[in-house]
Amino acid sequence: MLDVVESPKYDARLFIGDERRGFRVAEMTSGAIEDLPYQAEYGKPIKIVDTANGTGLIILCYENCGIVAHADTPADEIKRFNWRQTPMTFATKLQPPLSVVNSMGSAEVSASNSSFHSTNSTAVSNKSLAGGTNSTLLVAGSATTVDIWSLDSGRIVHIFETKKDRIKSLEFLFVRNRYRLFMLADEDKDGARCSSIISVYQDWEPSAQQQPSQDGSLKE
Repeated sequence: MLDVVESPKYDARLFIGDERRGFRVAEMTSGAIEDLPYQAEYGKPIKIVDTANGTGLIILCYENCGIVAHADTPADEIKRFNWRQTPMTFATKLQPPLSVVNSMGSAEVSASNSSFHSTNSTAVSNKSLAGGTNSTLLVAGSATTVDIWSLDSGRIVHIFETKKDRIKSLEFLFVRNRYRLFMLADEDKDGARCSSIISVYQDWEPSAQQQPSQDGSLKE
């Protein structure tokens, strides 16, 4: 696993994921490599998520947790997220308008596949990452669940869970327009295995915020 991250101090840093040693970071100019702190309980390294909010914050995503650090000093932990569902298999970011992030938990949420059901959540609560407001949302996905975390509040703001009798696994594909998440689903339909593409997204229209869904139901 390789991820390149821009940092305020360095032009770019290369993060290398090693199943036995966790993340290592290499300087692109000098070639020097630094081993970052790692414990077996973190699980395998999955992804480096660059919050891209001007603060230089990154998230070192492992199977069992996510560690927030600064791109200049990734060995110094600022905060830790303990995933609700493990092992986490993919992570990415969503960047909707700030007004929508602030209203998460009441706005209507949609998915393009009836094999999902969603719930608003305030069950996982942590302190804010840093001063100011961060419009980035963190996606932490497992084989059957996608949790949406707010980096500003440090809590899960939405949960998408598959109907386990149909979807056997999920894989991340890409994010479109910064907030629409596409995934590949391995499904069992009438005894036959097949694949389908699922899109999970937030209804950003003002009408959706003014008239929130009462039950968190999904639209096809």
